[in-house]
Amino acid sequence: MTKKRVTTTLFIALVVLTLISCCFLGSTFARYVSGGNGAASVNVAKWEITGAEGTDSIEIDWDQKLSPAMAKYNGSSDAAPTDRVALLAEKDVATLANNGGVDATITITISGIEINGGTAPSYGAGLAVDANGWLTTAPTEAEVEQLFVMSLSVQKDSESAVTVNADATNGGTYSVTLAPGESLTIKMNLSWKSADNYYYTQSSNDHAAAEDLSDALDTWVGENVTSLGWTLSYIAEQASELPNT
Repeated sequence: MTKKRVTTTLFIALVVLTLISCCFLGSTFARYVSGGNGAASVNVAKWEITGAEGTDSIEIDWDQKLSPAMAKYNGSSDAAPTDRVALLAEKDVATLANNGGVDATITITISGIEINGGTAPSYGAGLAVDANGWLTTAPTEAEVEQLFVMSLSVQKDSESAVTVNADATNGGTYSVTLAPGESLTIKMNLSWKSADNYYYTQSSNDHAAAEDLSDALDTWVGENVTSLGWTLSYIAEQASELPNT
């Protein structure tokens, strides 16, 4: 009888322990568990400089022709003459715009002017004329090169325009930084100035000689030079970064 009670008691105790253990196991393996996915992204700052058809060169169709000024030689007494100037109408070249998201430094470069489009005329040892004003020798290349000047007008939005000059021996460069949304306009002039002052000095301030030589040089150019050429180019470089630190 006693043995039976002990067995029953042990069985009941075992059942109780088992139930208690299941409670602990249940709390371990049946708890709430949730999961999920997330994503993050960052936009890339846009880079877009427009205005020259996506290239770094600017082609200009300048279909005008240039001739020397018709004005008469204006030297008088001992005063040095003022060079006569013929000027082409101003030409709109390009508008460069920063449509990107960071600053851009724009560098514009204009080359020296090429006489006759790169094919040199037959120059001489130095211009000379006879008593009737006719040429006896051809001018040097330097004498011809001094006649032509290219003037570049570069303007950032409403700011004052900056002038960049180039001639047959020297080019010019201009740099400016554009913030997003800002733009740059480029205009150009080409002039043909007489050599009045040059020959006035070369002939020991002789007005008559200076006038004859200057007019003879203009005539020689009209007979021997067919065109003028130059190159205008730009490069845009990043000038700020995001995020700003």
